[in-house]
Amino acid sequence: MGDSPNLTVLRAQLGRELRQLAEAAGKSPAVVADYIGVSTSTVSKIYNGRQAVKVSQVRSIARLCGATTKRESELVDLAAQGGRPGWWAEYAEVIPEWFRHLLGLEAAADEIAVYEMELVPGLVQTAGYTEAIARSAHPDQSDAEIARLVGFRQARQQHLHDNGGPPRLRIILNEAVLMRPVGSADVWREQLEQLISLADEPHVTMQVLTFASGVHPVMGSAFKVLRFESEPSLTTAFLENDRTGGLLKRPADIRRYMSVFDLLAGQAATPEKSQDMLVRVAKHV
Repeated sequence: MGDSPNLTVLRAQLGRELRQLAEAAGKSPAVVADYIGVSTSTVSKIYNGRQAVKVSQVRSIARLCGATTKRESELVDLAAQGGRPGWWAEYAEVIPEWFRHLLGLEAAADEIAVYEMELVPGLVQTAGYTEAIARSAHPDQSDAEIARLVGFRQARQQHLHDNGGPPRLRIILNEAVLMRPVGSADVWREQLEQLISLADEPHVTMQVLTFASGVHPVMGSAFKVLRFESEPSLTTAFLENDRTGGLLKRPADIRRYMSVFDLLAGQAATPEKSQDMLVRVAKHV
């Protein structure tokens, strides 16, 4: 992950280690919460890496659980590193709370596998495509607010490249994505050309799931799987709709979506044939 580990990963690591420390000492979340003066739900968020924890709270938990001075120092160092705001803080007004944890994870993932039914994934959208989608989804928002949404999406893409190199991207697009023009002809053509270009990148595998492939297990939902080779326990699946989204952490759920993605990859056109499809569609725009 480079010399500057991702903040979300640091928080997840700290939370996991605090939980393990407390469990080994026989201290329940309720006992920990009472000792550091917070609610049990806050302790749960800390354990799950969803909330930064104060250095003073980490010291208190370590001492409650009888940690050695060396162990306490290690945990405090993690807390200090993980307490900084993420890169997305400047876009806080346009990013829902439930989305922020995903941003941290995807920036540190070794591989992101995405299946989309209706639209080009946000990680590879052009600015024009994003603007067209945003104006349709938020017709009441001002030009300035739309510009912020577009700016955030572009910054999100850039951050993946700046964070020690981009993760491997495995993208499967339902054929419907190619059949639905978005924005003006110029905007749609630019987006298609970007997909064609990305398909040649060594870290990208792009496939199209054609209508002819027939029935498949996730006809009603898009999803992504974020894989971590160095921290397998952080591997997660993410489901999203137009109003909310959520990370799936149960091992059985993650195994299912990993398996489903591999199944879709087997049903989809090969990367070479998929790129040919993109080229044909772009020629007729």
